[in-house]
Amino acid sequence: MALLAALLVWPAAASSAAVDTYFERGFMVEAGARCRLFAPEVQSALISAREQARGVALREGASVAGLRSVADRARTRGLSTPCDSAELA
Repeated sequence: MALLAALLVWPAAASSAAVDTYFERGFMVEAGARCRLFAPEVQSALISAREQARGVALREGASVAGLRSVADRARTRGLSTPCDSAELA
């Protein structure tokens, strides 16, 4: 019974990590573009990494609607975080 419970919880935890990664990369894409933090090729690679994280989250069970919400939150945070923020340093 414990094994079954662990198997039921595991995908949610994995999806949560993937969703967190998607959020973090989305935040950095937005903040990076607005604050010009990265060279164009690095910004492009970060966009690709964000999309890869989205794919992982979808494969691990995240919903498209849920990821859209995550992307909106990341965009809002990236656009509102000051460019000289310690969070971006």
